[in-house]
Amino acid sequence: MGTGRDVMVTVLCIVYNHESYLRECLEGIVTQVTNFKFQVIIHDDCSTDNSADIIREYASKYPDLIIPIFEEENVYAHVGAFDLYLHSYIKGKYFAYCEGDDYWCDKNKLQLQYDFLERFPDYTYCSTNFDIYNQEDKSKINHHIKTDYRDMLGFTFHDINVNNYFKCWSCSPLTSMCRNINYYTLKDVRKFSRFYDLVACYFYIKKGKGALLENNTAVYRVHNKGIYSGNTTLNNYKIEIDILQTLYIFFHDQPILKDGILPRMIAMVGYCRKNKRYKTLFIEIIRFCVKLPMSSFVLFKILFLNYIKNIRLR
Repeated sequence: MGTGRDVMVTVLCIVYNHESYLRECLEGIVTQVTNFKFQVIIHDDCSTDNSADIIREYASKYPDLIIPIFEEENVYAHVGAFDLYLHSYIKGKYFAYCEGDDYWCDKNKLQLQYDFLERFPDYTYCSTNFDIYNQEDKSKINHHIKTDYRDMLGFTFHDINVNNYFKCWSCSPLTSMCRNINYYTLKDVRKFSRFYDLVACYFYIKKGKGALLENNTAVYRVHNKGIYSGNTTLNNYKIEIDILQTLYIFFHDQPILKDGILPRMIAMVGYCRKNKRYKTLFIEIIRFCVKLPMSSFVLFKILFLNYIKNIRLR
């Protein structure tokens, strides 16, 4: 944990019915090797399994490291942005995430990211590569991004949303470390029906530069009860489009419409056609168009038709 007098990093571990995976997650956190002091906030969101008992066990074993928080009712649906909800507990200069069904596989993860952010004060955010583990068939996929990592220094939301999204997601909360500054308010959060990592990442990088480090430091677990991995492909498309549309409407970032919403809308169209979900597709397109301002709708229509035209010419 380190011997420093002041807490430099706060780890936020968000737990809900993660009994089967939680020990592996907590072991990956408490075994971090650092030359600074860090704290671990474990937030149990009213789990109905034995997650709370496991948290109490680890809190008892590591009383100087772990602060447990137990909710009496589930707050995720009302909160979404846990770094904001738990802000009064975050004592570190930086904060990092690890949900209770994922885990860190590199004991130097925190030190690596801490050293980077200390060295480059104009960066507010850094993430790393990670593996994907499928709980159902026990397979592991290397999620390593093949790129010149010098190109991933100082990246923008546009870079990760457009250039890397369909290759891989380079800003998973699982691998993130951020400066502990005010990124958004409760008013900002309430603009979104769902405050997913896509939204948080947008706010993080608006306040400074972002970096993707080459190291593989964590494992993202895919299972049928996960918030994202347990959802259907179609629902995930709908959620992402809704989030990006809200970002676009409130912040008027033109590239979000062209390079964020358009490719996801095209992907959803393809999915619905392939699976003959025509009624669902019609409803989603109408819902999307109704929310857009008229000028933006006209622009999106032009972009959409140009995309279709280019596809036909290939």
